[in-house]
Amino acid sequence: MTNQRTEKSQLDSLISPEIKNDELYYLIEEIASRANVKNILEIGSSSGGGSTEAFVKGIQKNPHTPSLYCMEVSQVRFNQLQQT
Repeated sequence: MTNQRTEKSQLDSLISPEIKNDELYYLIEEIASRANVKNILEIGSSSGGGSTEAFVKGIQKNPHTPSLYCMEVSQVRFNQLQQT
């Protein structure tokens, strides 16, 4: 009989926002709101509650409504990102 440990990958867990209502968050929001911003690529969007949220708030103020492209390697986080 083999003793197999099934360890859960860190990718299988949601993580709390690391950028939330701080100086960087507000800077991201301000930059995303600038009229000369046309596209935004965020790599490592997680579940969408931190920097992604700041990008969205900025985009909502931007007269050109740029496109936001989010990348997330974790399927669990991506699923939550879609819902967010």
